[in-house]
Amino acid sequence: MKLNLVLLALAAGRAGAFQPSSPRSSRVSTEIGMGPPPADLILQETYGEGSRKYRRTRYTHDDWVKHRSPERFTKNLFSMVNSGVYKSLAREVTATTALAAFLVVWNGLTGGYVDLSGISHDAVLPYLPELTLPLTPFTLLSPSLGLLLAFRTNKSYGRWDEARKFWGLNINHTRDLNRMATAWYGHGNIPVDPAVRAQHLEQVSLMTWAFVRSMKRHLSPPDEDEEDYIREMKARLSPAQADKIINAAHRPNRALYDLSMAIDKLPMHFMRKVSGSTVSRLRIAA
Repeated sequence: MKLNLVLLALAAGRAGAFQPSSPRSSRVSTEIGMGPPPADLILQETYGEGSRKYRRTRYTHDDWVKHRSPERFTKNLFSMVNSGVYKSLAREVTATTALAAFLVVWNGLTGGYVDLSGISHDAVLPYLPELTLPLTPFTLLSPSLGLLLAFRTNKSYGRWDEARKFWGLNINHTRDLNRMATAWYGHGNIPVDPAVRAQHLEQVSLMTWAFVRSMKRHLSPPDEDEEDYIREMKARLSPAQADKIINAAHRPNRALYDLSMAIDKLPMHFMRKVSGSTVSRLRIAA
């Protein structure tokens, strides 16, 4: 299950998953509350592994409209040299092209060749062997390779979809949790000070954010998210609370514990607290 959530977190798991999504133009922005990274850093990480942390956004309606545009083919042709995929695979493509060119030249010198006019020429170095491979192994392995690639692709998409569903459950449960806390706290027969009510509800909201943010950090590579995570936790939570979560052996569980304690402090009927057992169901992802 952890692997499934890793796939989701890499694809669309932002720390503020239950916050409104940001515009497409701010795709490279860091987590909620933080500004965009420096321009020179973005230029250094425009392709390859370095750019993945800037592409954790959802595929929106505007993206689909852009994808259907008939102008995308012309744009892709003119931007091919700037393609991140092209730059990421440049060394592999160069090595493969160089090896193919070497084999063509070698076999032309050792076994003869046909020029562009269709004239056959004898071998320049007939005493050297040609470099060839039998086609039988490739012919026999092609169907198996095709089935293997299709199977792995389907399994990958299946795991991603399962992870997306589990992350969606977390989003729905956290929304329900805050909705019930806001609706049931201070609307009964128990008199409540508005300032105290606002403080308690803010604590529930912060602990909900801390849990989701800690889960996202738990499923992300350390070198990608650790510094941002620590900075955001210290910026939003109290120093003591932030240190306890940051230094915990399992950060999501610690944040979930703090969330449970924040709910337990709400002065409401115990039956309503039982109805808010959404917190326990959040352990599905933890």
